[in-house]
Amino acid sequence: MFNGMTIEELMNSEADPAFRPVNVVMVHYNQNEIQIVFRATSVNTNDGTFGQPTPHAINLGDPNPEWTITFLEGFTVPTLCKLDRDYTFTYNAEESRFVEVIEEEVISEIEFEAVAYNGVMIEEGGTLELTGVTELDKNLFTVAFKGGVNPEWTLEGGTLQVGANTVTLVAQTNDGSGNTASFTFTVNVTAAQETPEETEESGSGCGSSIGAGISLVTAVLAVTVVTVLLIIKEKNTNTNK
Repeated sequence: MFNGMTIEELMNSEADPAFRPVNVVMVHYNQNEIQIVFRATSVNTNDGTFGQPTPHAINLGDPNPEWTITFLEGFTVPTLCKLDRDYTFTYNAEESRFVEVIEEEVISEIEFEAVAYNGVMIEEGGTLELTGVTELDKNLFTVAFKGGVNPEWTLEGGTLQVGANTVTLVAQTNDGSGNTASFTFTVNVTAAQETPEETEESGSGCGSSIGAGISLVTAVLAVTVVTVLLIIKEKNTNTNK
């Protein structure tokens, strides 16, 4: 779709069937490239419009262009996969290219489904055992919510002391209701054991033991990249933007 109209609707704005395939918009396809070509001036020699601007001609000199392209869910061509959702791109005049419009997920219900810290699963109301840790690292948490939603969440009580510490994760909806959900558990911290070597080197009774585990999850989103010259092209993600 271009500016809310399908290619078929754009083509049908030409009343003369003989010129309909070429007088308003044309679509060319070759392997991983789709060209949407807009006719600048009419080639219809039958209705007196020859040489006049077509109704949907793109003005490249427009200082504030409003051009939007949408690929609808289910769109497919022989050499590309079928889309599992709509993809919308709008023209950014400053960058001179089309950029994807990312719609914010509206979250109205939140329920914690699973929480882990540094690979250790935590039950709500349960206890996480740690040694020599004085501060929880938010980056070491893995948090899953029912329904696959991904709300923002905060960590309360992350500064730890030796003994039992109450920690709460709080997530909030973004639908304007202000509703929240919480997940509370206990972190039981055991003091780190000081080694003889540390005692001799430091000359004091203080020591520390630091353990770190890193869990990295990388999400790769393959999207269609669209550029415009007057001919609009779709490139694969390996093409330089």
